Amino acid sequence: MKLKFFFVMFLLLSFAIFSQEATVDELFTKGNQAYISGKYLEAKENYQKLLNNFNLDNYAVNYNLGCCYYKLHQLGYARFYLEKAFLFQPQNEDLKNSMNVLLDEIGKKNGYTEEDEFSIKRMLLFVSPLVVFIIFCIFFILLIFFIFMFLKKSSRIYFTLSIGAFICTIFLFSFAFVQYNTINDNCGIVVKDADVYLSADNSTPISSVTDGKKVRILDDSEENYLMIKLSDNTNGWLNKNCILYNH
Repeated sequence: MKLKFFFVMFLLLSFAIFSQEATVDELFTKGNQAYISGKYLEAKENYQKLLNNFNLDNYAVNYNLGCCYYKLHQLGYARFYLEKAFLFQPQNEDLKNSMNVLLDEIGKKNGYTEEDEFSIKRMLLFVSPLVVFIIFCIFFILLIFFIFMFLKKSSRIYFTLSIGAFICTIFLFSFAFVQYNTINDNCGIVVKDADVYLSADNSTPISSVTDGKKVRILDDSEENYLMIKLSDNTNGWLNKNCILYNH
């Protein structure tokens, strides 16, 4: 009886996994077909289901979502998902070209020049953070070894090697720190034109932000508003419904 029970459970579990995989493949295929046919809203809905219902947060889904939103002229949403895709494949040439086109259009529409931070990010993430960490550990171990050998033998060679290993370790630590801040930058993308207020009680407008603008988030503890840093380095409060950011 137990053997039969476990066999039935195995069949049910296998069927559930197979059904989910079939649904994921089906949604992705439907999304691709809709996009090719110019049905961008339908394509977007299929990709969004993959992200929301199946937690399929990868390069392809985010990139395709960004392209759909671009075709739907929702530039802020397009930028948000293309930047998410960037974290998965920072050196992808298709993504690079799409991002450059998008940033140019955001700049032309809103009357300002976008900062060329995308190229800087690509350079910083040219090497995987995991690879940087492994190399850092290797040089740190070598540093400890060379210092130990220098203290033991007082050799100029080990002293020189210690200095070299120390410099490489400091450089790699700094590079990893910048990489971490690049990946985990506390920024959001404005998805609709909105006023920015002096305080979180929606009282006095002090400025405005436009669709597709990237802003730095300083405080998101309020229920409906978050504090952002404006381009003139002043702070203001923006309605949370007007911005997308990673919580």
